[in-house]
Amino acid sequence: MEPTLNDITKTAFLCGYSPQNWLAVVQDLKHPGPPAHAASEICAAIFSLLEVYPLSPILLDYLSLALDSSPQTHSTPAGPTLPIGIYIAALIAWSQSVLTSPTSALTPDQLTQTLSALCAIAAPRAQKPNAHLAPTLPTAQGCISLVQHVHMHHAHDVQLIAATLDILSALLQTVTATPPNPNLSPALALHLVPALNDFLDGPVPDNVSRPLTAWLFQLSALTTEGAPHASTQSPLPTDEPAGGAIQRPELLEFTRKNTALFDTLAYELTSALTQKEDHLSALHTVFNLNQSNLEAFYSQLYASLLSILAAETDLNTRLLIRATIFGSVRDIIPNWVLTNVLADRPTRAQLPTLLRQLEAQVESQSPLSKLREALQSAVSGLFTDYSALLDKCDAQPYHAALVHGREDSMEEDAQEGDIKGKNIRTTLVQSLQCVSLLDSNYTASAALGLENWPGRGTGRLFVEAGENGLELEGYIKSRLSSETPLADGHVLLDQAIVDPETHTCLCAAIHQGYARLSGSTQHMSSTTLEALAHLSRLLYTHSSVLDILSLRVPPSELVAAGLAFLEDFDYAGVGDPQSAMGQYGDVLLLVQLLIARYELRNGMFKHGERSLDASYLTSSWAVYNLVDLGDSERILVNDWVKAAFDSGSVGIDDTILRSTSPRVLLKLCATLFAEAIRKCAAEPEAAGKEILRNGASYFEGPLLSWTLRGVIWALANEAERHGHAAQTHLEILQLLVLAPGCPPPVLEMTRHRVLRLLASPHVPKASIDVNAMMRVLQPFSTTGSTGASASVLHPASYLNLALQNMSGSIGMSGSVPIPIPNPARVLPYATPLALLRAPVHQVTDSVAHRNVLIALLTLSRPRFAALRYVLAGSVGGVGGAVGTGMDSDFFAGVIAGAIAVWLATPGERVQARVGVKRFVKECEQEKGGEGVARRLMGLEYVRVCVASA
Repeated sequence: MEPTLNDITKTAFLCGYSPQNWLAVVQDLKHPGPPAHAASEICAAIFSLLEVYPLSPILLDYLSLALDSSPQTHSTPAGPTLPIGIYIAALIAWSQSVLTSPTSALTPDQLTQTLSALCAIAAPRAQKPNAHLAPTLPTAQGCISLVQHVHMHHAHDVQLIAATLDILSALLQTVTATPPNPNLSPALALHLVPALNDFLDGPVPDNVSRPLTAWLFQLSALTTEGAPHASTQSPLPTDEPAGGAIQRPELLEFTRKNTALFDTLAYELTSALTQKEDHLSALHTVFNLNQSNLEAFYSQLYASLLSILAAETDLNTRLLIRATIFGSVRDIIPNWVLTNVLADRPTRAQLPTLLRQLEAQVESQSPLSKLREALQSAVSGLFTDYSALLDKCDAQPYHAALVHGREDSMEEDAQEGDIKGKNIRTTLVQSLQCVSLLDSNYTASAALGLENWPGRGTGRLFVEAGENGLELEGYIKSRLSSETPLADGHVLLDQAIVDPETHTCLCAAIHQGYARLSGSTQHMSSTTLEALAHLSRLLYTHSSVLDILSLRVPPSELVAAGLAFLEDFDYAGVGDPQSAMGQYGDVLLLVQLLIARYELRNGMFKHGERSLDASYLTSSWAVYNLVDLGDSERILVNDWVKAAFDSGSVGIDDTILRSTSPRVLLKLCATLFAEAIRKCAAEPEAAGKEILRNGASYFEGPLLSWTLRGVIWALANEAERHGHAAQTHLEILQLLVLAPGCPPPVLEMTRHRVLRLLASPHVPKASIDVNAMMRVLQPFSTTGSTGASASVLHPASYLNLALQNMSGSIGMSGSVPIPIPNPARVLPYATPLALLRAPVHQVTDSVAHRNVLIALLTLSRPRFAALRYVLAGSVGGVGGAVGTGMDSDFFAGVIAGAIAVWLATPGERVQARVGVKRFVKECEQEKGGEGVARRLMGLEYVRVCVASA
């Protein structure tokens, strides 16, 4: 009887055969069955040996060599001795048997380590592009079970978690890849959805949930009615929990007049502001299914998006949808929406940017693709074939309200043509021109394009440039020069920002000027420093221009150029050290603000061939012990403390300024204040405080105000640490925050830290004016929001302080849309129920308040979690909310609005709103507040939304 592979493997191992000798014997053996049977037998033999000899390096080498080696004879098919697909299937089957077996010979630690080693062998090989994987449904289901088990019982084993996720990802991708998996079609893969939903609804980190959620959408695109592969679709699994199938929004199907595939994609793009990579993956999936007709791809995509926009009745949701479709066209999406809705930077999650990235990906694989021609043709066809839909979008009250708001903000003699023609057709063309997907001279014969827009070339700046005999760009450059007062520069920026046609010239002038000045070799020239400081001050003191600039110039590029200038600047040789120090600070403040506002967290920036470290700009809050400093830095601290915080000092003279590097001063400023407070504590109380106030006054002016970000952060940290003994730190902090010379970037970069400090119940506030500090820290008190009446919020909890993000809009008139807050910044400090309760007595605009809460409940992650918390929270949760004086209509409006965002059709949304309000009203009358939660949870619309939260 011929020996089997099982016998040979066990004998070779027990006899000490090397992996190479074992493999040679295995390959020479004539196995009677197909190669797959032989590979499975090898796995079974090695796995059984591993149960007796766990983590044997020889056995693991047997597996690795078999996976990487090819047969040495021509009689067998090409391929590895042990195909990776068979190995993964055998590994998952073995793991299921040993994890559920009560008689396993392995201890729990041995089992975990062995499983980790086997998965580590499989993961990198499964991820290779040439890996031939064709898993079956049981294998994929077993892999999901393995991932769930690992996350539940071995969360500490990072390597095992990563390896199992890589394997699962590789298996799932075979369903959506080309060519298709013959063993697991998209229709059959629908049986994986319930298990994946169960897994995703648990405490799963974003880096895990995002790719799996993106795959769910890809599966939806392949199985939705109307997709190219829909003929293979089978019904959803029938073994659902009671109450019906639990589906994620990515798997909803639609029946509107456009194809269901594109409606699904449009819903995915507009339903929530998730990661940009997820949206790009969704676009690419549908694009791959429609490559034969690129024009139809673009046309159907925009038609579906515009259908959603036209059918949406909720103003707050329309605002979000318009931001997704058109990006940041200024006359449609105001600056405060860009900075609050699109969390990291204004271009995040916007369709024009995503289409530009899609084009780059496609052209890298197929350089001859004609995507732009197809897009231009699709836009023209859209204006012709969907004119009624576009007109319906134009007729929405939201659009009219925004135009009216713009008219109020412009000067009396503004050209009427600047307002006319700002319809949705023009906006669509503009949004694509901003990312260079349409030519700047594009015009659509059936619509108002930019070329035949009535206001083209007749705006205020065009007229002024013509009157001065200059082209627009040259005129803008002359108005931005250092010879022009700062106030005149702000007037120019205000005029340019409300006229999108000037944005290209404006950004080009700013970019060229900043690059020329920061790259100048004349760093010793006071003229160069003065001009760059003037431009930096102009940019960081205006509330909107940086957001417009960042759409065309990457903020990281400006940061790198500024860092290079700061590093090369030789301060010791300047003629006037007082002026030079302040001007250096202006350049530094702009760089700091760009890093903070656009969250450029990597710390290293490339400028040409140079790598520049920006960490010193973000760590200026550090307070050092003098003994830990070098001799030169310790001497510098003592000299500055004596110069600024000594009653007998003559002040800060040119000598100490020339001997101090601004970069070193930035590092040590927080330490200066700490030493000064320690030193003055030994003086009589009145005298000590007077010395501190006099010393702090040097930092209130342009000479040293650029160092205040680190100083304020350090004072807040020390005040929080000292608690009730922090009176001195608080008084100095208040003095600096309320100082007229405190730069706007400092307030923006320290706002949340100071607000968090004021919310602490352990910090004494008797000696400081909290309301005055709150007014200064209002986020909408800067240029561009002068018409908003500020809401004074009392810092009883961090909730009220976090609502500073939206307080300016709550006090605005009803004609101005409210911003959508970032839940990631609010919910960590306040529960959803607290959001419903706390602010209702402090705002007068209930509609604005309701819409803010809807946005927070809708955009919170994981999806529906905040909504479920509100509906089924602690005892008396919702009942307490309604029963303690909250208006039932208000409460019903919040819940109905949050639910309606996730419903598929307008009819369902109307039914949900009516149903929720009716039940709230009836339950309040019949059973009081406690009945509201029970009746709401019984509503079908509510149950479907929150059941998986």
